[in-house]
Amino acid sequence: MVIKSMTDMVGPAATPVLNEDKRGESTEQHRDNGEDEPRLAPPLRPSSADFPKLAVRTTPVGTKVRESEKVLGETITRKTEEYVDEQTGEKRVRTVEYVEKLIEREV
Repeated sequence: MVIKSMTDMVGPAATPVLNEDKRGESTEQHRDNGEDEPRLAPPLRPSSADFPKLAVRTTPVGTKVRESEKVLGETITRKTEEYVDEQTGEKRVRTVEYVEKLIEREV
């Protein structure tokens, strides 16, 4: 945005005078070389030059999925059982351990 002084916009010999007419609109008179010509003052409105331009860039990116797992609890159970060995045909004893885990999974 460029800010100028009144003498730069009007000129060094002219002095602006604002008057209000009967309708309530402000008129601007320039006294330059003895001439009085009333003109309507331009309305003050922001223009697009007063504001910076913004640019939005988008890039297509695949959806990212983030997964996490958390062990909330663990239970271990041991059981002793008899079984028949298929190769020898003998009865044997074995201990089996069952581990149960409670897992929370977030996607």
